[in-house]
Amino acid sequence: MSADRPQYGTDVAFRAAEVARAVRRAAAPVTGDRRLVAAVLDAGGILADYETLMRSWRHVYGGQDIDVIFADVTAVHRQGGRLWVKDRRIDVALRFFTDDEPVVDPETGALERWSATWGLCFTDAGYAGACMRALPSDSAAVIGAGSGAPVRFTGLLTALAPA
Repeated sequence: MSADRPQYGTDVAFRAAEVARAVRRAAAPVTGDRRLVAAVLDAGGILADYETLMRSWRHVYGGQDIDVIFADVTAVHRQGGRLWVKDRRIDVALRFFTDDEPVVDPETGALERWSATWGLCFTDAGYAGACMRALPSDSAAVIGAGSGAPVRFTGLLTALAPA
């Protein structure tokens, strides 16, 4: 079984392997050949609400030679020009945003509570940018780009797919 494919051998792309390759490629100037350590950071204990999902990330990306740790953003400190969480040097920091945020509605101008999430965009060549989705906190449980009228979506693409 290839590390890049699920054990059932389908031709479906294994996204974790693609994401891991892109993250390792981006972090290579920092990590060299050593195993990459990625920190998923939150503020105020948001990640605790997603403990099961977080454990699955650690398992999946651990199988892709990436150690994943979870911490509050306030636990990050600099030492010797590098970022650390407690006694672990971190190579990549991913900020987790799922809490309600005060947002100005782009249509009405009113200040409202919105929930936001973000995603990463990848092509076959690797990381291609990020996107952000948000909707009023009391409108729906799923913040999908096509899940309904109140969802707002924006993206920043940094690379185009090969022609």
